[in-house]
Amino acid sequence: MQTFTLEEIDRIAVELGPIYGNMVRFAAATGMRPEEWVAIERQDVDRTAGIVRVVRTHVEGRTKTYGKTSGSVREVTLSSRALDALDSMPARLDTRLCSPAHAEPTSTSATCAVANGTRHSRRPVVPPRRIYDLRSTFASQALAAGVSVFDLGKIMGTSVRMIERHYGALLQVPATRSAESWTPT
Repeated sequence: MQTFTLEEIDRIAVELGPIYGNMVRFAAATGMRPEEWVAIERQDVDRTAGIVRVVRTHVEGRTKTYGKTSGSVREVTLSSRALDALDSMPARLDTRLCSPAHAEPTSTSATCAVANGTRHSRRPVVPPRRIYDLRSTFASQALAAGVSVFDLGKIMGTSVRMIERHYGALLQVPATRSAESWTPT
């Protein structure tokens, strides 16, 4: 498992531009699965409460009105970084989706960009990683900031067992990183 630093996320965002870059910033700030964040609609965002409701997924070219599991249907608290990323995504009138890049439903361009280090540059701005490592980045930041495994499981829509299984190596990470990246506003 690999994670990004906040500086790497910001470098990727600049390189990818306002659409894909902000998708990457939002994903790293929420810990949502790729199939969840590409399906977020404007109606799912409650700015007053500071949350986004995860109620659908986009899988195999189709948007489904349910989550991966019953536990993955949830409310995710939005940090200032997540809200900034949402605010920076250009709005479109032809879709309810927050991500205007949904014209490419599987976010292929964003996935390739993260895997290659960037989308446009011949020299990567960061070492290549998987798109799912954005989720690992969130888990790493939250654990380093002292979030309990139980609370992290609720936030990420998964079980404590899966947190321990997939992010167990991060459980010993010293709390040296800033909690600002995920802390609710």
